[in-house]
Amino acid sequence: MRGDLRRVQAPTLIVWGSRDRVVPIEHGAFMAKQIPGARLAVVRGAGHMPFYERPEECNRIVLAFLRGDRPESSNTR
Repeated sequence: MRGDLRRVQAPTLIVWGSRDRVVPIEHGAFMAKQIPGARLAVVRGAGHMPFYERPEECNRIVLAFLRGDRPESSNTR
């Protein structure tokens, strides 16, 4: 998969929990660097399932991304 990340052409949002103990956040940061123009949004206090653990914050992040805004409630890179 690593070699294919640079080929992604669609707008990409990567959402990660700051306390993910299953897959380290470094993996999300790597993907965000490899995919042209990708954004990494880190949901503070969430684990491996931020959409389940912090649904309101994730909804704000996704809606802001779809509008083309940078979400204020997350740490984006």
